[in-house]
Amino acid sequence: LPCGGRPNGGLGGRIQVETTTDTQKENTMLKKLIFVISLVGAMVAANAQRSLGDLVEQEGFGWIAGTWIGDDGSGSEIKVVYKWAAEKNAVMTTIASEPMTSTGMTAMCHKTGEIRYVAVTTDGASVTGTWDLVDGNPTLKVEWYSPSGDTGKSAYVHKKGRNNTLQVDVYEGYSADYPTGTPDVSIRFTKKA
Repeated sequence: LPCGGRPNGGLGGRIQVETTTDTQKENTMLKKLIFVISLVGAMVAANAQRSLGDLVEQEGFGWIAGTWIGDDGSGSEIKVVYKWAAEKNAVMTTIASEPMTSTGMTAMCHKTGEIRYVAVTTDGASVTGTWDLVDGNPTLKVEWYSPSGDTGKSAYVHKKGRNNTLQVDVYEGYSADYPTGTPDVSIRFTKKA
């Protein structure tokens, strides 16, 4: 027999009919409405979260995106590319100076609010760091680790110049939270059109 029922009466000859009261219908509708409102609220909250791009534009640092060409002081060209990715939630960075290239990514950690950086070089070194402001200038502070066990710290203070130029002051092995004093190297870059 289908569904284990009895012939000619289904449930022992009694017919059971479930009825839904108006109150039950209202409770069901209310639960659905609350669910929909919660879902819409969550979607609005997710969309309202600031992206890295929003923060960069708000702070006035959108100019940094692009391709920059500089000279390391010994005649070798340095090419730095800051390129938006993932709907402006990340910046991909490429730094090329013979014989090495570094590829990295910057993104915001929404839990802490930090702007974090991670990279790897063609010789296998790993680089981690954070972006911050030093005297109003975007500054990348990093620690690097080579495959041979060498480690170091560097800070790169980015200063906007006139006529599509950028000066990056490099502080090697700084010991304070923020680099101070005279930079070890200053590199002038021009933005490539």
